[in-house]
Amino acid sequence: MRISSITKDSYANGPGRRNVLHVQGCGLACPGCFNKHTWAKEGGREATMLEVATELLSGTPDGVTISGGEPMEQWEDVQKLIKEMLVRRPALSVVIFTGWTRSRLEKSGYLDDMRESFYLNETLVSMLVSGPYIEKLACSDTPLISSSNQEIIYVNPACKQIDLTNIPRVEVSCGPDGTIQISGLPDSSTLGAIKEG
Repeated sequence: MRISSITKDSYANGPGRRNVLHVQGCGLACPGCFNKHTWAKEGGREATMLEVATELLSGTPDGVTISGGEPMEQWEDVQKLIKEMLVRRPALSVVIFTGWTRSRLEKSGYLDDMRESFYLNETLVSMLVSGPYIEKLACSDTPLISSSNQEIIYVNPACKQIDLTNIPRVEVSCGPDGTIQISGLPDSSTLGAIKEG
């Protein structure tokens, strides 16, 4: 599969401590997107599903989040990856961020795939944040939502009980090589403040 990066120990990409996969390639190209570096299909790097699963499960996170790029453009590989992780860590929380709408997910059959039980799990995916980023609808008052047209789909109904209110909007970390990494859903004023600081 083609990936952009893996972020470890994030608290801004779903409930609990999570490892985050950013897949590479997105044909949606939403104006104002925070992850433009993940758009090019030839960018990032190739990795085997087993390598990615091992890296995402390292450190025993509470869950794994898959974002983009656009995960639905690599759904076959993403689905295999999730199954591999769930065999290794049953009941792992899996959250996906996608620019696809609920309607498109339903028409493609991918939402049905996510709802299927697998191994010891009621559903393949726990939660889904769905819908394209629309800059003029940008919002910062709803956890995990970057524009008000987006919705959280509780693929596993039990996830409705999870408190999302304490999820931070943004995280900033410094890598071992000195690179600054910003994760989560920063708004333009937050990005401006980070660049100035």
